[in-house]
Amino acid sequence: MTLDIPRDMVAKLLATVGSHERNRPLSPLEVGAIATANNGKWKQLADLLELKDHSIIGRFASITTLEPELSSLIRWGAEKGALSFSVAAEIAKLSSALDRCAIAKAALEHALTKEEVRAIVQRGKRGGEAASGALDEILKTRPAVERYYLFMGQYDEKKISPDEARRRLLNALAHCGITRPLQLATVSGRFSVTLTENDCGLLKESRKTVENLEQMIEAPA
Repeated sequence: MTLDIPRDMVAKLLATVGSHERNRPLSPLEVGAIATANNGKWKQLADLLELKDHSIIGRFASITTLEPELSSLIRWGAEKGALSFSVAAEIAKLSSALDRCAIAKAALEHALTKEEVRAIVQRGKRGGEAASGALDEILKTRPAVERYYLFMGQYDEKKISPDEARRRLLNALAHCGITRPLQLATVSGRFSVTLTENDCGLLKESRKTVENLEQMIEAPA
């Protein structure tokens, strides 16, 4: 079977998967899209990439199943306000969209490691324990770290483009004194924004909630 990969993407794919650099030619989500397009040919794709274990291809494909407001936050390495590929692949193992969003939010806000997220997912799967319960147990055993805050909401993509939604969201945050959010994404009618603890305080002082941000995107002042 022939792999479904555009010729100009092969070199980029090889340079991306074979690298440990943070800045690579393709994003994790772009590699995931290639893996998904070649479903059923993962061993062949792994051979092309000189990977001994083709299960990694499945991990790339799995992150494309995450909600848009989460997948847009995925990066190659650990980065403030973002989800690393390794953490995202663990979260993708959860079947519940509510659990995925809850654990992604906790991973960002508490800087959870891949091992901690994996433990949460495994406890939920093996013991039938809710992901939130497993999360609480993990948080009790770890030292306090600098926290970040993830806010997620929606907008009408039929009326507002992602670029316009992004512009309006940045304006809404600027009105609260927040000029440089850690991460901000608007895609497929969903938005996500990650803030530092200080910026989250500014948002609270302005008495703004996710609902307020949604309203300001829909009908900016």
